[in-house]
Amino acid sequence: MTLLLSATCLAIALADERGAIEIADNLEAAQKRVNDLRMRAAA
Repeated sequence: MTLLLSATCLAIALADERGAIEIADNLEAAQKRVNDLRMRAAA
């Protein structure tokens, strides 16, 4: 899953570097939220 996201970000980076950075930041934030929710669900 992470590899797929990385490949997607790489493809986007080649097309639009500035936009890719923003998208990567958004993906990272979303991933952190998912991890937080998993921790809460497991607790």
